[in-house]
Amino acid sequence: MRTPNNKLARLLLLFIKKMAWFYISCSGGMNMKKIECIVQNKKFNDLESALRAVGVAGMTVSEVKGFGNEQTRPDSYLFLPKTKIEIYCSADAVENIVKTIIDVCQTGNLGDGKIAIFDIQELIRIRTEERGAVAI
Repeated sequence: MRTPNNKLARLLLLFIKKMAWFYISCSGGMNMKKIECIVQNKKFNDLESALRAVGVAGMTVSEVKGFGNEQTRPDSYLFLPKTKIEIYCSADAVENIVKTIIDVCQTGNLGDGKIAIFDIQELIRIRTEERGAVAI
């Protein structure tokens, strides 16, 4: 059996991606979102597994410090360690991702965290210069 030409396969894949970008950009673009959530460190491992299970293919994770409405904290312990997660996704995926974050991280106590959702005007993958939805 003959194996496909790698160069031809790569060119075909590039053509398909470019056509998808062209279609999306000409049809008004795909509504893309960025979800940022700040959660308790101890919830991160469970949250990562749950997000992968609902189809999140990539995320950026940072260790951060901050404070919010915790009124009982002593002044010497002002900033609490938290985990910040950033996810780029289509608008269709937002509700499922937000529901997953809440289901995993909600305890009902102060310090559960926050979720912010942002509109993305354009997204570009640096390595391939792909734009829009194909860059997610």
